[in-house]
Amino acid sequence: MKKLLLLILMMTQLHTGFTQQYRLSVNGGGNASFLTGFQNSIMTARRTALFDPELGGENGNSIAGRSSHASTKPGVGFYVDGTVDRCLKNNWTVSVSLGLNQVAFSYDMDPDKSWDNSPMMQQALPVISDLRLLYLHSRLLNVTKQWGRFEAQAGPVLSYLVHKKYTRSVSFYENGGSVPAVITIGDNKGEARKFLAGADLAVRYRILRNLGIDLRAQRYFTPVYQKEQTGEDRYKKGRPLQLSLGLNYRLAGF
Repeated sequence: MKKLLLLILMMTQLHTGFTQQYRLSVNGGGNASFLTGFQNSIMTARRTALFDPELGGENGNSIAGRSSHASTKPGVGFYVDGTVDRCLKNNWTVSVSLGLNQVAFSYDMDPDKSWDNSPMMQQALPVISDLRLLYLHSRLLNVTKQWGRFEAQAGPVLSYLVHKKYTRSVSFYENGGSVPAVITIGDNKGEARKFLAGADLAVRYRILRNLGIDLRAQRYFTPVYQKEQTGEDRYKKGRPLQLSLGLNYRLAGF
C-alpha cells in the first residue's frame, strides 16, 4: 500500500511539473494564399493531320498556338496542427508544432489583355487554374510573449509537399470543320517544389482559459514552383503570402 501511495505521489508531482512548464494544444482554421504579381501563361494549341508549311508542320501534322496571361487570385485552404510550448521566464515561451497546411489559389484571365473567350477556354480554365498543395508543416522554435489575454508569436516555418492537385492541360476533339483537329489548352507554371521555408507571425486572443482565436500571417521565402520550366520572372514572384484565421485549444499544461 505504501508503494502504491508513493507511486501515485510521484506521478502527481511529475504531472504538476509538466503542467507548470509545458503546454499541449491543437490549432486549426482556414487560410487564403496570395502570389502577388505572379502571372502565368495560358497556351492554346491546335493540331491537325494536314501539312501546312506556314504553320511549321512536319510529317503530315500542323500545329498553331497562341498564349495569354493570367494573374492569380487567392483560394480558401486550411491548416491543422499540434503544438508543444515550453514555459520560460517573464511570460515568454518557446514552441514547436507539426501538422498539415494547404496552399490554394487559382488563375484569372487578365481583363486588360485580349484572350480566347471560346466555350473550350471557358471549360478548360477552371480546371487548369485550380491549384491545391498540401504540406507537412512545422513552426520550428517559435517564440511567444504573453500580456494577459493577448499573445504574440513569431518564428521560422518549414513545409514539405505531401500531396498536389492541379492539371497541366485539357484537350478537346474538334470534328465540326472539314479537317478533324485536337485543341489543347494548358499552362507552363512548372512543377511544385518539395520544400518551402518561411517565417510566421501570429496574434492570439484567449477567449477562455483553454480557447483562443489566432490571426496569423505566413510568408514563404522559397518559391512554390521549381525554377525549371517556370521562367525567371514567374519563379521570383512565386513566393506565397498566407493569411490564416483559426482557433487554439489547450489540451493540457500551464
